[in-house]
Amino acid sequence: MKPIVARKKESGELELAKVLGGTIKALREKAGMTQVQLATAAKIDPSYMSQVERGLKNITLPVLWKLSRALNVGVGTIVSAVEKKHR
Repeated sequence: MKPIVARKKESGELELAKVLGGTIKALREKAGMTQVQLATAAKIDPSYMSQVERGLKNITLPVLWKLSRALNVGVGTIVSAVEKKHR
């Protein structure tokens, strides 16, 4: 049996994660929140929040949903902003 090896992120995936993270950071700052405040409101770990904003972690749809609710914006607002920046 072959060992399971973690797949490296492709450059497009990494770039997309950075754009998403930057978008979330910009929305957080616009809302006047710290990373800890956003993480607490979204019920996620603050260190994970930091990694998301730096584009080091991909997020799931449920986490995106939690972040959008904590930021008082729709998921579509976040996705649209990412789409505009990532083209």
